[in-house]
Amino acid sequence: MELLKKSPIKKTLSTLMVSAAIMSLTSCAAMSTAIKHRNLKVTSKTSESIFLDPVADKDKTVYVQVKSTLSDDFDGLKEMLVTNLEHNGWHIVNDLGKANDMIQVNVLQAGQAKNEASAWATLTGGFGSNILAGGLAGLAVGYGTDSVGAGMVAGGLVSGVSWLANQLVEDVTYSMVTDVQVSVRSKDGQVTQTTQANLNQGSQTHVKQTYNQKSDWVRYRTRIVSVADQVNLKFKEAKPELQAQVAKQVSGILG
Repeated sequence: MELLKKSPIKKTLSTLMVSAAIMSLTSCAAMSTAIKHRNLKVTSKTSESIFLDPVADKDKTVYVQVKSTLSDDFDGLKEMLVTNLEHNGWHIVNDLGKANDMIQVNVLQAGQAKNEASAWATLTGGFGSNILAGGLAGLAVGYGTDSVGAGMVAGGLVSGVSWLANQLVEDVTYSMVTDVQVSVRSKDGQVTQTTQANLNQGSQTHVKQTYNQKSDWVRYRTRIVSVADQVNLKFKEAKPELQAQVAKQVSGILG
């Protein structure tokens, strides 16, 4: 019966062999991530397409407003947007009364995302919809061993190597969510605009409001989500790229 039992040396060797195999897989996974995401990739999607009629060069005057609900500074976004518009032949005016078109941009979110899929999910509902924050995801891998102590040591080694690999090679995704309103001045007459709001007062009372007003502007709205992805990407590196992507998308609406 004693011959059937594994010696402590054999148990340790067996555990170390399993650990070495898992550490090798961890290293391979880290290398695969480094190769697949070695280049910076920046892409954008819009919730709605906006089609505007072409305008004469003399009418290409636009008022630009960029705001943010975040603490970060996004002055760079306005500068890039203005540059793109001027490149497309638009004249930027500071007097709204002299503008035939108006662009309003509101930055709702900018920072690290769980992954690309969670960032694209913020397009759901389009302009003005809530941004749903995704939760964290984890992956656990376990294996059996005859020695509890050796298993704990091996588990510690594997966790340490995995942690080190993740610190050295990590696929990082940043996203930027902006709501965009483009307004075109009506030349044929005033526009009737109806605004409806449902307000809650306490848990049992609901107030519905409807407001009608005359306006000189025909308004179009969309949401733009931009995503930057690269290994070990830092936000200070991703931010200007994301802003440039948003500026390109918004300026492209006016053409």
